[in-house]
Amino acid sequence: MTIGLDLPKEILDAQTEARKPENIKEEDVG
Repeated sequence: MTIGLDLPKEILDAQTEARKPENIKEEDVG
């Protein structure tokens, strides 16, 4: 496992998830 390559991908995936309209909408309402 190459953490040096996997970690940035995990961060990028997390940012992509956070930018999804349904997630943003839930955060705004909550």
